[in-house]
Amino acid sequence: MAKYDVTHRCGHTGEIDLWGKGKDREWKLKNAEGNLCKECWIEQQKAKPENKELYIHIEPHFLEKENGEKLVYLYFSGATYENKEAIKELGFVWGEEEMPTTPPAKKVWKKVITQKEVKEITVKIKALGAILKR
Repeated sequence: MAKYDVTHRCGHTGEIDLWGKGKDREWKLKNAEGNLCKECWIEQQKAKPENKELYIHIEPHFLEKENGEKLVYLYFSGATYENKEAIKELGFVWGEEEMPTTPPAKKVWKKVITQKEVKEITVKIKALGAILKR
């Protein structure tokens, strides 16, 4: 493993860790030079129109509690970065989607709750301006 200085296409410089064969490291370094730095990439994502809305997905969970109580799977999509702290305060955790529709699973803010808890948390989620998406 070696550290390399890289100048990204946005003009910002940074350091990246690369390992593997020399040929592979050269390709990865060239690739990094053709990409935006992390900060510029985040700003670019924020500016995209499709990322301006925050969506909440509510789906039946494939498991249920031992007492037979049904569980519900909730996850956020869309403008989650801007709402990260508020989402964390609601008890959501960052991780791979539990019920991906297409592989590979993407990372989402997710939470599993009982059906009884849905009404209470929905009020809090709506306060964030999240749109229900099914």
